[in-house]
Amino acid sequence: MAEEELDPLEALELDERLKQIQAEGQKALVLGFLNTKDGRAFCYTMLELTGLNAKIFSTDHAQMAYFEGRREVGLDLQEILFTHGANLYSLMQTEATERMHYQTEQAKLREK
Repeated sequence: MAEEELDPLEALELDERLKQIQAEGQKALVLGFLNTKDGRAFCYTMLELTGLNAKIFSTDHAQMAYFEGRREVGLDLQEILFTHGANLYSLMQTEATERMHYQTEQAKLREK
């Protein structure tokens, strides 16, 4: 039995529906992480590992390309997190700042 060819309009509608389903799945996954304190800490750590806010300039072109590649992954991750959970993204940043302050204070106490 020969396969029926899709009308171009039907094919476009199917493609749009697939993209919508993928976006909904991505949103559920992101919110699954961002809805918990540990998940937000994990996401922040992943962003930090990409060197998102780090200096990427290097006189070694290969090293600079490597750093820029890592940073691009961070930018993509940041966009996904922010798109699907802007309020929780802000909370993640606040918690990370508080965590860094706490760790700094603990380090100062250990030095005494």
